[in-house]
Amino acid sequence: MNKQKKVYENIIFDLGGVLVNWDPVAYCKHIFKDHDRATEKIEHWKGIFNTEIGCDLERGFITREQAVKQLPKKYDKKEFLFLLENVHKFLYPLKRGLEIFDMVKKQGYKTFVLSNFQKETFEESKHQYDFLKDFDGSVFSYQTKSMKPEPKIYQTLLDTYALNPNTSLFIDDMKINIEGAKRFGIDGIVCKDHDYLLDTLVAVGILE
Repeated sequence: MNKQKKVYENIIFDLGGVLVNWDPVAYCKHIFKDHDRATEKIEHWKGIFNTEIGCDLERGFITREQAVKQLPKKYDKKEFLFLLENVHKFLYPLKRGLEIFDMVKKQGYKTFVLSNFQKETFEESKHQYDFLKDFDGSVFSYQTKSMKPEPKIYQTLLDTYALNPNTSLFIDDMKINIEGAKRFGIDGIVCKDHDYLLDTLVAVGILE
């Protein structure tokens, strides 16, 4: 990211890890904490959301039912369905992230959401996200049939809301997604934690 202060108009927020809690490993630990073979179960399932099946769910290519049918034999289909059906309970808003969003909004910037999200999980969890109404727009992976860091999802956001990438800043918890935005000329901040995010927003002149 350019270290010189520049004029931004649009601040784009990821949800998971920035405004909404999401940690697949922590989720698996939570689900299997009382299981007789907890450690084994956690190790077995913790990467499932990053497999092609998990990604196709986020892209909106397949439904939850189709994902379960496509599961390799080494996985238990009922257990996988249970994991998918309960993810929304773990996707609660992060107070610190929303405080920073409110600070940005009060500075007069236009704000947008760009997030990888499974359709069914979003429908089950969106009632918790009253803050979404305060954004000027949003694009989710299941809507575009693409996910960060694939080019289409960034282009969709820029085209849908006629955003100038040179005056836009993207906040995401994953470096690879920031790199995807940079290919379009969008500056980015990796949200390592919320204190770091706040300090960086001050450093670039978005917050005082």
